Amino acid sequence: MQTTIMQLIVLICLTLSTTVNAEVYRWVDETGTVHFSDAMPNVNEALANEQLEITPYILPQLNVIKGQEIASDVLDEEEQTHEANTMKSVVMYSASWCGVCLKAKEYMRARSIPYTEHDIEASERNLERFKALGGRGVPLIMVGQQRMSGFNPVRLERLLRQ
Repeated sequence: MQTTIMQLIVLICLTLSTTVNAEVYRWVDETGTVHFSDAMPNVNEALANEQLEITPYILPQLNVIKGQEIASDVLDEEEQTHEANTMKSVVMYSASWCGVCLKAKEYMRARSIPYTEHDIEASERNLERFKALGGRGVPLIMVGQQRMSGFNPVRLERLLRQ
């Protein structure tokens, strides 16, 4: 009798203790409301209702970030040429250990968004440019002259379309 009760208790405990693995996504919508979900937000649906205005992009003489002028030599000649010839360049300052950087790279690769990556731990020059842009944490993503600290797919798409 006691053995049967013990077996029943063990069976109930095993049944109730099954684990479920799930990813939780967090995002902020255009009104500033924070959402949590087990499904990744659909960036295309979020952007579908927005009006797209196409304006030509003109490369300024100086790069301006938050009111500070940054000399042109902070950007490579390659990046300046790329900016002059295309609508906007995407440059990401990252670190090899950064999980958010990995998600940003996967997102851009999956959507064929061309980008240039600079590992701030790989060279002193990359670290100096990161600091000159006001970087405090990785990833730091530059879309044209706009800076995004961290990674938010909706914001990245919005910056690319501006």
